[in-house]
Amino acid sequence: MAAERPLGAFLYDLSRTSEAVPATQTDELKYLKELGLPVNPEHLHVERIEDVFPYWEKWKGSARDKIDYQLDGVVLKVDSLAEQDMLAYTARRLASPLLQVPPEQVHTVIEDITLQVGRTGDSLP
Repeated sequence: MAAERPLGAFLYDLSRTSEAVPATQTDELKYLKELGLPVNPEHLHVERIEDVFPYWEKWKGSARDKIDYQLDGVVLKVDSLAEQDMLAYTARRLASPLLQVPPEQVHTVIEDITLQVGRTGDSLP
């Protein structure tokens, strides 16, 4: 079943390149896109922290129903890559806060349960 699902990814960071590494996250995303690599089209650059909250509210609402992937929050990043390094940004531990969105709640219908009787007489699903 999993093999039938398309696998996709968005890239957000360069490890290294033969060219000059962009100085900002915004320019890094532009560069990745120019290389033909998948970049999330929903990323947003803002100048003021106050501008983050309407974007976060958007993703807490109906906007998540319009994308074909799941998300659990909005990651905030400092645009300057040099400042990211000063904030202890590493590949293993992001120094970027995550504004979480509420988990999606759905109903599941159980269509069938098969019970087996174990050797001690217990019924096992």
